[in-house]
Amino acid sequence: MSIEEIVKRINYFRNKAKLSAKDLSLQIGKNYNYINRLEYLDFNLSSTVLFDIIKALGITTEEFFATDYINYSTKKELCDAIIDAVKSVPKDKLSNLIDKIQKYNS
Repeated sequence: MSIEEIVKRINYFRNKAKLSAKDLSLQIGKNYNYINRLEYLDFNLSSTVLFDIIKALGITTEEFFATDYINYSTKKELCDAIIDAVKSVPKDKLSNLIDKIQKYNS
């Protein structure tokens, strides 16, 4: 992943979290204009700082690096809801449910 794409994602999640560049910079223990400079591609960042940023943004590395990161949380919530619903399906009905899902995908 290019530095430009990483910065784009940082900016997206920072705005989603309603954090200013200054606030995010200070949360990760950096100079107040660190994130601003990063977003203008003034320098590269280390993986350690990237993980600090991800943590400060309140997201997982999985979410940050997801191919469809913009829709990740919605899809994850849906998947979690489906898994919870399937857990309550009696074992003798699971194969029927799987058949219906497979037919729906065809």
